[in-house]
Amino acid sequence: MESAGASQWLVQTFADEAEHSYLSDAEYPALMTALLDWIDKGDKPSPQKVAALCAQYEAGFGKGCHLQPDYRPPPLSSRVPALGR
Repeated sequence: MESAGASQWLVQTFADEAEHSYLSDAEYPALMTALLDWIDKGDKPSPQKVAALCAQYEAGFGKGCHLQPDYRPPPLSSRVPALGR
């Protein structure tokens, strides 16, 4: 994204869920609220904001926020051989 000059349009969140393609019930509305606030209000979310929203949504959707706002993945070069990229 950086090399394409589009990093301003990317926000990444990470969760330590046990399932690959399922988030907890509180995580979905937190992510959607953050996305809609960005679209409608120009309020670009941070991973910390999404995690805070998730904690708020737990009251109505149950416990289970697994978002890790401080997680930073290692560089792609350390995880994928150059020929595989």
